[in-house]
Amino acid sequence: MTKMLEVNIKLFIHAPDDWEIHKTSEATDVIKLPNGQYLDMTFTPMLAHDPEQEWTTEGTDALTEELMDWVEYEEVTFEFVGH
Repeated sequence: MTKMLEVNIKLFIHAPDDWEIHKTSEATDVIKLPNGQYLDMTFTPMLAHDPEQEWTTEGTDALTEELMDWVEYEEVTFEFVGH
């Protein structure tokens, strides 16, 4: 038996003025960078042996693959706010 875990992550990033929000053909928002590349963001799992000590992404490849298999859907939105 499993239970559904909802994770909400909200980042506020000081973005350069030349970043633009670009909508893909599938209506997904990504960031268009000035060098011709596109940026998307998703979660990165981090692990620690002690929650009060250093967290790391080292050795999380297999866990990331397993987590991605478990994800029912992912919603990422981009919006420029304020100045």
